[in-house]
Amino acid sequence: MAQSQGGEKSGQSAPEKAKKGSESVAKKASKATAGAIRKGVDATKKGVKTGAAAASGVVTGTKKGAREGWTGVAAAGGAPALNTLSPEEGDAGWELLFNGKDLTGFRGFKSASATTSWKVADGAISYVGDGTDLVTEQEFSNFELVFEWKLAPGGNSGVMYQVTEEGDETYWSGPEYQILDNVRHPDAKQGSNGNRTAGACYDLYPPSTDASKPAGEWNWSKIVVNGDHVEHWLNGQKVVEYERDSADWNQRLEASKFTEWPMFAVASTGHIVFQDHESDVWYRNIKVHELN
Repeated sequence: MAQSQGGEKSGQSAPEKAKKGSESVAKKASKATAGAIRKGVDATKKGVKTGAAAASGVVTGTKKGAREGWTGVAAAGGAPALNTLSPEEGDAGWELLFNGKDLTGFRGFKSASATTSWKVADGAISYVGDGTDLVTEQEFSNFELVFEWKLAPGGNSGVMYQVTEEGDETYWSGPEYQILDNVRHPDAKQGSNGNRTAGACYDLYPPSTDASKPAGEWNWSKIVVNGDHVEHWLNGQKVVEYERDSADWNQRLEASKFTEWPMFAVASTGHIVFQDHESDVWYRNIKVHELN
């Protein structure tokens, strides 16, 4: 088609082209505005959804690196509330062993009264020293126990289970979940193949990996006892698993110091014990779930 003067197409006046150009610009602006509005609505919906989840007050350990099986109730600022049960834990039958305020439910080993070896401060049980292990008043058979702990540099402690009070010491009857500063305490290099390091079944089974955190930091632990089957967990990793009365167990037992005490690991029901090892140690968030 031939062009008119000024490059305009034949049959289309300059005013008509200007009008169409203005309409095109207006349409583009309208589309851009609509897109922005849609994005704003989507963002608002997403924000409402996220806000609703936060308002529920429940924090669950589902993200990568979260503690295995952990749930807690969010406190002010989003931190987990100490020494409380989440609604999910309550519904599942979990119980608090430590109320975060005092030593209700605990006593000294072979004593009817509370021990002065331990105190409660800042929501944690800590050792203050006079040579007495801390024992639960309740006894347990099959259970899951979860707890958090930290040590001063060079510290040593332990959590024993199915402990009876027949012998002179708690470790005469109860297997021990080792609590240790692996870096500074000499026990880490004693025993056999690391069976005295943090998370070990002391002097019997070493942890599969060193999952412990440095002294002064909180660690999360779990003990599972179901019949002869036992598991030790540390910071989300299963580090020990064994079967009592198996050939492997009996072989390890024969090579350990526990052969001195015939009542060791015999009882199917007993107390949970937090060991005095003359080290600064703290425990909190102690919860138990009894298994059928």
